[in-house]
Formats: sequence, structure tokens, C-alpha cells
Amino acid sequence: HLLSLGTPTIAFYKYCQPREGEAVLPRLQEACRRAGRPLIVLDYPGEHPQLAPSYALPKHQREAWLAKKLEKLPLPCALMADDDRFAVEVIGVATSMGLRVPEDLAVLGCEDLPLVQDRSHISVSSIDMDLEAVGYTGAMTLDRLMRGETVPERTQIIQPKRLVERQSTSTYVSDIPGISKAVLKIRRHYSEPITVASLARESGMSVRSLQRLFRVATGTTVSDALMERRLAAAAHLLRETNFKQEPIAIETGLGSSKNLGRLFKERYGMTPGQWRDMHAAGIS
Repeated sequence: HLLSLGTPTIAFYKYCQPREGEAVLPRLQEACRRAGRPLIVLDYPGEHPQLAPSYALPKHQREAWLAKKLEKLPLPCALMADDDRFAVEVIGVATSMGLRVPEDLAVLGCEDLPLVQDRSHISVSSIDMDLEAVGYTGAMTLDRLMRGETVPERTQIIQPKRLVERQSTSTYVSDIPGISKAVLKIRRHYSEPITVASLARESGMSVRSLQRLFRVATGTTVSDALMERRLAAAAHLLRETNFKQEPIAIETGLGSSKNLGRLFKERYGMTPGQWRDMHAAGIS
């Protein structure tokens, strides 16, 4: 997600000592490596080795340290934090310094914790780590142990559920303002009747220029970017709600359940119904 924002700088705010099985920072490092992008790590524990893992500096000292680190970041920058607590902290320090979130500094949290996010005046994009599945898996493992069964002596990895995009990463950086407008229009208003011609008009560009420069900037076409956004939204609604397919198609700009079914199968290799059945455990 951070690599798709067009920012020249990617950073990670590492506040906690990693626990066994955690792979957030290593996965981000690997993604940046594959993309040929350097990653700047703001390493709080690394710069405070004298502190016990359970001890933190007083809040004002910690924020002063963070402010010095943010001052040195090349902007615009996209930053991920260990979890939502520290994403909220970054947003607070950044805005107090006069930085714009997300235009100067896009911020991504982790765990999608509503009680924590309520402390931020800017809604925080976050990764839903599927803590419910973590709890169920832990409970099932404990139940097996209590029954005297043998369980594998290895860490069980629970895959994240989804990325929840909110205001803190709602940006796209491009040297061409029209391209930024087009990308953000697609991301924020995908459910509306958008066409390449209407996007070109709103972006102050000709259709041909928009199509050419959009592909250069994003690596995909305008039409494909719009369709990908709509289908991702449809997949989310199928997984997380009991809505019928027709209203889902209308809600996501796909028009009709017939259109949804055809396009969904082309993209995901299965029908919307099959997708919903596969994720039925996540539907309340």
C-alpha cells in the first residue's frame, strides 16, 4: 500500500522489540527490496539499548526524539508504525511540527484498534490483523493441550485480514498534478460513474495525455485501476457483509449483479458466491 502512494521515501517507526513470529518489519523490508526502494527505519529500541523492553521514556521525551527523526525524513514520505498507538503518536508529532498528513507524511498503523484510533484527529489507515482468528486459534490450541493432545511446537502464523484505508494515507504523489487528481478520484469516488473522458476533464488533461502519463506513473491503465478498485471493494463487501449481490454491484459502481459476476470471475477465478462461501466464517 505504501509503495502505491508515489512517495519517494518509505519509513518504518520501530518502537517495540520484535516478538517471536512477528513479521511486519521484515515483510516491509522485503517489499521495498523487491521494488528497489530504500527503507528508513526510525529505531527507538536500537537507539535506547539501556532501556528495558517494558520501559518507555516519558511521553514528552519520546515525542522530542520522534520529532528530530521526522525532521530528517525526505518529504513527501510514507511511514508505517509498529501499531496504531505509534501511528497516532506520529500523526500528533507531525501535525504539531506543521507537516500535513497525508500530503507530506502518509501514516499507516497496524492492528486496526478503534479505541486507539479515536485519539487521532485524522482517521488512521491500518492493517486488520484478524485478532479474532488469532484468539480462536489460540483457544483451539489450548483446548487441544488440555485434552492431552500433541500440538506442533512451532509458531502459527495468522495472515492479516485486510488493509483499511482511511484519511492518513489518502494521497498520491506525482510531479504532474493532474495524475494525482486522477488517482485520488479513482480511490475516493470509484462507486461513481467515472469515465476516462470525465477524469481527463477534471484533471485538466487530454484523454490521450491522461492515459499515457497515468500508465507511466502507476504502471497500469486508468480503466484497469478503476476496475481493480471496484472489484476490491466488492470483495470486501462479500466477505464482511450479508448484502445481496445486486446492491453490492450498485454500491461499488459495477452496475448489476450480472456484471459483478462476470468481472469478479475474470479477476478472482471464482464467482462472487464462491468467494463469499470461502470466507463465510468471517460473516456475522
